[in-house]
Amino acid sequence: MSLTNRKKQFLAVIVKQYRDTREPVHYIEIADKLGVSKWTAYDIMKNLTEKGFLEVEYTAGGVRSRGRFQVVFKPTSKTEELFYGVRGKEWDEIKDNLLKRFRHIKDSKQPGNIDEMLEEIKNTKIPLFFSAYILALMLAHLVWSSQNILSVIKGMLSSSSNPDVLLVFFVGSALGSVLENSKQHQRELITQHVSRFNEHIVNISTNEKKLLVNFLKEALCHV
Repeated sequence: MSLTNRKKQFLAVIVKQYRDTREPVHYIEIADKLGVSKWTAYDIMKNLTEKGFLEVEYTAGGVRSRGRFQVVFKPTSKTEELFYGVRGKEWDEIKDNLLKRFRHIKDSKQPGNIDEMLEEIKNTKIPLFFSAYILALMLAHLVWSSQNILSVIKGMLSSSSNPDVLLVFFVGSALGSVLENSKQHQRELITQHVSRFNEHIVNISTNEKKLLVNFLKEALCHV
């Protein structure tokens, strides 16, 4: 789907502000940056939402809201694809690679090369891919160290449909066991990475969260 240069300009400004602040963007802020009326900005951002490039959220208490709910926007994975080259094929390749490594770790009954995975995580910039690596790291530890936690997680996955709850619950449940079975130099990195993971889960799109939940479910089918 082609976009006019004007709409690409809007998206570029929205993406930059979102990546700088990690907060959804209000249309008046974009209007101020581009020197257009707030209604022009709203109409263009609404159109970009209809085309799948932005996602709408409603929030209260903003500076401009005077206590009322206000409409804010954040980029979707489709926009990530447009600006940063994130393709569905790339997601499939990363997912398949992580699942293959996870199955190998399970079959060998060894935790795998954790330092190698931590290095890969550190160099992974795209939030969706980074989050998938964190899930894989947690699974790699749990599959050989804590079957009890895996059983609890499987029950949670079958009883809840909220992707935010599922993803944060999984990582939170796994973290203690992972840190306990890690080396000292690994613990600090893992804690830092999990903090980034939690930030990403707040900010990535609903569709991306669903991709992560489906990845987690698929991996657990092999346990």
